[in-house]
Parts: sequence; structure tokens; C-alpha cells
Amino acid sequence: MNYDVFESIMRIVTLLGFAIRGLGMLVFGLGAGWLTLYVYKLPETSLYVKVASILGSSAVLSVIVVFLGGNGGAFGAFTLGLGAALLLWGLRPIADDEEEG
Repeated sequence: MNYDVFESIMRIVTLLGFAIRGLGMLVFGLGAGWLTLYVYKLPETSLYVKVASILGSSAVLSVIVVFLGGNGGAFGAFTLGLGAALLLWGLRPIADDEEEG
């Protein structure tokens, strides 16, 4: 086969990899935001655990900046997921979450 065919296949696979990484980071951002808000809103959780959850999500954000520095799309997808989680679950009281199951 010709070299151009392999190069085209590699470009397609690379593009799919970027898309899948961005989607995965979006889902991971949603999960991290939900977990942070869930721990923060529980009334029986101590202050230390609440602070640790917020610092943990900030640490994850900074680690993502370091390790995915060349891929701004994945970082943007993570921050979009985190922001969406803050908007979706941050505006509802904790009683709604417990009633849903």
C-alpha cells in the first residue's frame, strides 16, 4: 500500500482519539463535580472532609493541566463537565437527590 494511505488512516485514528479523550474528560468532569458537591452538601460531613473534597477537585484540575497540556480540548471538556455539574447539581437541594434514589 501507499504511504499516503497509512498517513490518512493515522490522522483519522488520531482525530478519533482526540474526540474520545474529550468525551471521556467531559464525563469525568461531571462525575468529579457531582462527587464534590455531594460531599459538600451533606450536613453530617465534617468541615475537613468538605475542604478536602474541594482541594481534591482543584488538585485534579491542576494535574490535568500538567499532563494534558498539549491537548486543550480535553482540558476544556473537563472544565465544561465540571461547570455543568456545578450548575445541574449545585442549584438543587440535597433532599431532591435523596428522594430520587
